[in-house]
Amino acid sequence: MGSPFGSASPRNVFKGARGPMFPLTTIRDDVRIHCMVLERLGVRQVCMAVGHSMGGMHALEWAFQGDFVRSIVPVAATGAQSAWGIAWAEAQRQSIFSDKDYQDGWYSQHRPPIRGLRAAGMCALLTRRSKSAVEGSRYPSLGTSLGTELAYGNTSNNGSPSGKMFPVPSSDTHKDSDSFARQFDANCYIALTRKMDTHDVGRGRSINESVQDALATIQQPALVIGVTSDILHPIQEQHELAESIPNGRLCIIESSDGHDAVLSSAAPYLNKAILEFRQEVLPDIVYD
Repeated sequence: MGSPFGSASPRNVFKGARGPMFPLTTIRDDVRIHCMVLERLGVRQVCMAVGHSMGGMHALEWAFQGDFVRSIVPVAATGAQSAWGIAWAEAQRQSIFSDKDYQDGWYSQHRPPIRGLRAAGMCALLTRRSKSAVEGSRYPSLGTSLGTELAYGNTSNNGSPSGKMFPVPSSDTHKDSDSFARQFDANCYIALTRKMDTHDVGRGRSINESVQDALATIQQPALVIGVTSDILHPIQEQHELAESIPNGRLCIIESSDGHDAVLSSAAPYLNKAILEFRQEVLPDIVYD
């Protein structure tokens, strides 16, 4: 819930709660609704819950559905959103709030806060990459026009070298964020980031609401996958997941492409790890 492409969001009339009045929803709410849909469809069991990032949070919550779920694979995820992750999300929300077109959430669909959403998207993109991934494309080809990807120092008498080339963020970052801003919705973006802020598998599941105590009750086999260069959910968070889940194991993917590496350069390694895990824990559904 909350996505502009989902069943209920700030863009829909959901019991009159549209726009900024859309209620806060959690990862746990999503899983409960997904379960209701599957039961309505007659699905008796989920063999494997796999998800990346926010989807990985969902995969962890699926584990608390008991025998309904046989195994889980959380990828680049965490048991509870960290202060670091929440801080990045708040910076993105503030980018949207600062756009005068936001209008406290009551903006016109004909004039949405594109600039704020674009800035939020650029900020989010950086968290999903890595320093080396960004550095790898910082020097554009010599054919690039001045002002697009290159900035030159001005000639001066203060001792600074003249004509020096300074690397600036790639125009790909601008293109990606511009495309994102025109396809997404600001209130939905705010709703989804707040949803992730609330993620905590320990909430309400033990006396002290310990994440580790909650993870210790998971009975399903779990393959926890992390990326070495992930700055949004650092590899230490996946170590903690694998160590806390009784039947958990850790798969570390070596990549310099950051949080979203498994969606691009590291995708073959992700597929291989999941297939091998499936063959081991779900031999009854493996087909030649």
